[in-house]
Amino acid sequence: MRPRGTVERFGTRPENWRGLYYVYVLEDGIEKRMQRRPVLGPTASMSKRGAEDKLAEIIERELALPPERPRILRFRDIWENFCSLKSGIWGKANAGNLQSIFNKHVLPALGHWELSQLTLGPLQLLLNQIAGRGYRRSTLKHIRTYLKAALQYAVDEGLINRNPARKLELPKAPKSRERFYSFAEMKQLLSVSAGRENLVFRILLFCGLRPAELLALRVDDVGAEQLRVDEA
Repeated sequence: MRPRGTVERFGTRPENWRGLYYVYVLEDGIEKRMQRRPVLGPTASMSKRGAEDKLAEIIERELALPPERPRILRFRDIWENFCSLKSGIWGKANAGNLQSIFNKHVLPALGHWELSQLTLGPLQLLLNQIAGRGYRRSTLKHIRTYLKAALQYAVDEGLINRNPARKLELPKAPKSRERFYSFAEMKQLLSVSAGRENLVFRILLFCGLRPAELLALRVDDVGAEQLRVDEA
């Protein structure tokens, strides 16, 4: 079906064919109807049918849909597109932590996999291996949650038919192997530090602050006999 438009004669020396059609464009978020009136050629050498054909070509070029985007085939591409989509939603700290986790644990193992070949098996095996390295349950939950979310994004975009991470199970994290300093070791640590470092160690050891809380302390957080912890 031809795009709709009309042609008319205009001018006298020489007389030309001129087209008329309308398009809708966005200006400042508002859709506006705009008129187009292209000159098609002289009436002396162009028939009305020829002018209509040329106008149809002009309209088809302007109204043509953009070329279909290339299909994303690998997990790394899906992850990068998913992160780009969520960049305005995630906080800066959360985004940085998540990117670090995936760059270290997930992309080296799964980044090259084609989506059509990715199944539950390699996803579950990767999560089990990360658990076996002693990582905390919270890290495993983060990886499982965002694996599911990124692959669901691929489903929603029509790139795969089903989410292979849908039944991904959380493996049991091994018992913590953390060791705490003895009083003798604490004294030794304080004896070989000085100045600001000594103060940092004393606050960590005796006030029980987390590193992120300590680094966020400001002058107005220090009272006569107390520290105010209101951010991290």
